Amino acid sequence: MHTDIFIIGAGAAGMAAALAAEEKGYKDILIAERGERAGGVLLQCAHKGFGLGFFGEDLTGMEYAARFRMYLTGSRV
Repeated sequence: MHTDIFIIGAGAAGMAAALAAEEKGYKDILIAERGERAGGVLLQCAHKGFGLGFFGEDLTGMEYAARFRMYLTGSRV
């Protein structure tokens, strides 16, 4: 199996790295995640304070993770 970039962990950093790599033109990007779904510790954060820098919105951790998953679903990752 060939991959240009292999990312370990689908938390916020892993998902952001995958999207950034795609924006840079990498085509074969693979994320390995041990959990059932992407999001990492964000899935435990019910408070707001996430997303201002990346999405320009004040989101809860769960909303932030969901937004990343939505973008990844529409990508080549």
